[in-house]
Amino acid sequence: MVIRFALGRWRSVPLGEVGRQGMKLFRFLLVVFAVVGGAVLPTGGVASAIVGGQIDQEAFSPHVKLPYCSGTVIAPTWVLTARHCVESVCSDWWKGFECKADKLAAFKIRVWGNSGFVEYGVARILFDRSYGPDAGGSWQYVDIALVETRSVIEGVTPVRYGTLTAQQAATWRFKAVGYGDGEKPDLRNPVRKTLDYPGAPTRDDDTKNSWTLWTPNGTICQGDSGGALMAVDPATGEHLLIGVTVSRGQTKPSGGNGLADPWGSCQSGIVNFFEDIAEIYDWIELYTATPGKHRLGDARYDVRQDNIQQTICNNQWVKQRSIPQNRINENPYFKGFAEWRGMKLVLRIPLTLGGTLENTTRVPVLTTKNSGWDWGGPRKGEKLAKRRTALEKAVHTKVCNNTMTLSDAREIFAGEWWEHYDRYVRPTPKTKP
Repeated sequence: MVIRFALGRWRSVPLGEVGRQGMKLFRFLLVVFAVVGGAVLPTGGVASAIVGGQIDQEAFSPHVKLPYCSGTVIAPTWVLTARHCVESVCSDWWKGFECKADKLAAFKIRVWGNSGFVEYGVARILFDRSYGPDAGGSWQYVDIALVETRSVIEGVTPVRYGTLTAQQAATWRFKAVGYGDGEKPDLRNPVRKTLDYPGAPTRDDDTKNSWTLWTPNGTICQGDSGGALMAVDPATGEHLLIGVTVSRGQTKPSGGNGLADPWGSCQSGIVNFFEDIAEIYDWIELYTATPGKHRLGDARYDVRQDNIQQTICNNQWVKQRSIPQNRINENPYFKGFAEWRGMKLVLRIPLTLGGTLENTTRVPVLTTKNSGWDWGGPRKGEKLAKRRTALEKAVHTKVCNNTMTLSDAREIFAGEWWEHYDRYVRPTPKTKP
């Protein structure tokens, strides 16, 4: 069993052997505390920033401060952070996706300048809503969010983000970046800190969708959630954002000497968890990529606009490249997938639009009716797999008829695909004369 403690607004993330039904209620109550009562932090003199590590005073760094959390500038108007850091502002847990106007107006991104913080207002906050409850009502989601500012973040060079090869993961150096809890009265101008890890990251044994790291010389703590896990090339010094800080854990790393974390403490040696952005890389790029350099365009795919008739519009070509469902379900980021009731994984970008196991991520869809949750995505109780298949066929036909570009078609599936069903599949009711 692994229990993880989120580092922004206090929140528990149940994993492994934790009872599902009891923990669902527990998580719900914790979110209510965060929404209604402001920051709920453990008592007892808990440390409120990275423990150990080094102070980073670089002005106009891409590593920024959010209320109760940290974040990273990855595009001129986009900040990457942890989803649990913003759920009290925009929530799709039980009422459908909505942002509370008053809380959104008060939510600020703070950039450390030459003589203090510069604040930026927020235009919108986004979650990847491809994830939701399974057929039994258990919630599945990726703890990552995007925050869009109302204006360009001046003087900051966005961080490059991406994924690592197995060889890079074994040889590069790694560090976390965070601000700690700057909402405490004595920390109105919190100090940004970095924490170096001595070894290579490993996968979270329960879910496989998180990186785990530890060091005897420190740990992340409250307020560091949403900050970056940076990978550093030892040969060139190149920095690459590969994960988002989400929690610290009450467990020991495999083969290591990490300490168990007593409730609410932040002591050196405990395991630190980082959500791997590889799981939703396509979704991040959909919103943040520079125009003309969109990953959903032709550059990353063998299938391009100029060869669709020889590839995806050729039935024999598609048939030869079909992927068995059991291979799609073998996604390394979904170790616990077998426990998801009434769901299957699909390629985020369909095979019929050039998606493969190598160039796109995977998302879950319901194959049966869910338990009645009215979440912020597809309609309650729908058999979403059938809808998804119907939409794929309709969009594929439009691409092959040259009435839709390949890039536009891919964007439909990179984002909230179900919102396009009525437009492209469900016929428009005829009005009586």
